[in-house]
Amino acid sequence: MLPAAAKHRFSLADVMPSCLAALVGSHETLDLGHPSKIVVVVVDGLGTHPLLARAGQGAFDWEVIGPFTLTAVAGSLAGKKIAERVANSTLTRAFAVLLVLVAGYVAVRAGLALT
Repeated sequence: MLPAAAKHRFSLADVMPSCLAALVGSHETLDLGHPSKIVVVVVDGLGTHPLLARAGQGAFDWEVIGPFTLTAVAGSLAGKKIAERVANSTLTRAFAVLLVLVAGYVAVRAGLALT
């Protein structure tokens, strides 16, 4: 029989299911508690070593990062206001329609690229 790796060390593969379970209120193996702590757990689960190994290896293109960040913040704030006023079922249907439209657009573009 071959020796097996110890199961006491958690990896990112253990963190993600526990995060999702915590969000829906189910029991999860890491005992994360309140979902606001999930971001910290995920970032910690990624490990600092790979991040430190890449530190200083690239320059940030702030002309691209800035507008994307501002748009994301504005979208988040607008989305919160919309979510407070619109029923969840309506938002779910709207999101499904958006996904179908994007999928159709991608399919058409891919089809045109093949010809």
